[in-house]
Amino acid sequence: MDINIYDVSGNDVSGNDVSGNDVSERTQQKIKLDMQKKQWISYCELLVKVLKKDKNLMSLKLKDLRSRYDAVHIYVIFVSSILTCFETIKIEFNIPQDSSWDSALSLLTLFLTASIVIFMAIAKYLRYSEMIQNILIISNQGVETIYKLRQAIEDTASCESVRDLRMEVIKNKKEACTPFYKVREEIDRHLPIHERVKYNKKYAKEIRKNINNRKKLWKQKKRDLIDISDIEQGDLDKARDFIFACPYGDEADKAWDDFWKEKLSAEAKYILPIPQLMNVKWL
Repeated sequence: MDINIYDVSGNDVSGNDVSGNDVSERTQQKIKLDMQKKQWISYCELLVKVLKKDKNLMSLKLKDLRSRYDAVHIYVIFVSSILTCFETIKIEFNIPQDSSWDSALSLLTLFLTASIVIFMAIAKYLRYSEMIQNILIISNQGVETIYKLRQAIEDTASCESVRDLRMEVIKNKKEACTPFYKVREEIDRHLPIHERVKYNKKYAKEIRKNINNRKKLWKQKKRDLIDISDIEQGDLDKARDFIFACPYGDEADKAWDDFWKEKLSAEAKYILPIPQLMNVKWL
């Protein structure tokens, strides 16, 4: 006759709650796993946030460089057209070579030609074309790295055991974190500290402008919605959330002000070591 040492309640003959201990241990393991996953996901999200901001600053610099580069070429096209007009005038009006008009046109042609040479030499010396090309390459690398980091977040969230998480972290260190630091080194090389301060101010201005535009849009839409009869407050809230996909109001203004007051001090937080997750004792 077989003897069952466990009763229906899950206790053995000595009264110890075996199933309860087992459940408690699994619960603790799951809590530790969730904490480690949350820590690594938070770190990856921070890297995404930092890289997106740096990419936006590089985009502002790219915009400035393109404006200068285009201005030089527009000037060259404009002056070249004027020189062509001068030559046409001399031919059409049969201006004698020894006349004062011919001397004046020749002198203007000389100055304008020299200005074209000077502007093109300056553009080549400042390496506008090369810098634009490099920034475009870095931006593309940044987009690829952001994609890898987002993929790392999704893969980490799907881990069901500590072993899987450990393997995922090791893989992400190589495939996502290493490219992040390489891209950021390139960004720092092309964006010195004084330029970072300059474009931080421009970036803050653009964000503030965007927030103000959304506030105006929401006020207009709210007036339109109020004109509709029997509208509920919940519908207003949904419309507001749809139109205004970012924080707004006085609290958002204060948050932006506090954020940009940090300026350079915040930059020190962006260069982070691999988090403590890499030093935890795996279960």
